[in-house]
Amino acid sequence: MWRQKQVIRTEHRSCTPNVSASPKLYSLTVSHSVQQGAKDSENRCCCFQPFDMRVLSSQFCPSADQSWVREATISRDGDSAMIQPAFVDHVVLRVAELDRTERFYTTVLGQTPRRAEGSLMYQLGDTRLFFTLSDRHQQEPYDKEKVGLNHVAFGVRAPEDLQAIRARLNSAGISNSGIKLDHYGQKEFLWLDDPADLRIELHLQ
Repeated sequence: MWRQKQVIRTEHRSCTPNVSASPKLYSLTVSHSVQQGAKDSENRCCCFQPFDMRVLSSQFCPSADQSWVREATISRDGDSAMIQPAFVDHVVLRVAELDRTERFYTTVLGQTPRRAEGSLMYQLGDTRLFFTLSDRHQQEPYDKEKVGLNHVAFGVRAPEDLQAIRARLNSAGISNSGIKLDHYGQKEFLWLDDPADLRIELHLQ
């Protein structure tokens, strides 16, 4: 099983009014320093401009010191800002065949997972993707059109990255759609089904 490392977390918050804005806006900065054990450390900075109790925009961008900065325009309730979750921490998928799942996702994601008894973990940005072994086999094939999860989309940042992933899939003999155009967002993507018939996409951001 996974063992949790000792985590030391410090937090600093500052709230500065924007006097030139009408109605009044506030810029709230939340900085986290996280140290795991003696070696691993990371810094996160969350920058918010709260206004009218609505999330107006949100994006990730790399900062100059290589840490990730979460920027969002969010609401305020009176004089207090409504803090939103900043990222997806982890996703857990139950599978019937761990070895087959590892071969598939190692090819798709281009990385070797951490493996513990009965589980795999891949790290994608801030998000950890877990696969854990289940002895309750599904009675019928996965149907993405039923209520529940429809698909999982992994983002890539350049057309060359998407083309390289397609070539890797083809070389490994993994069936896929080839690169197509998303008619909604006008972005290139490809799709394929994992060993449990879950629909997976690789999507150009």
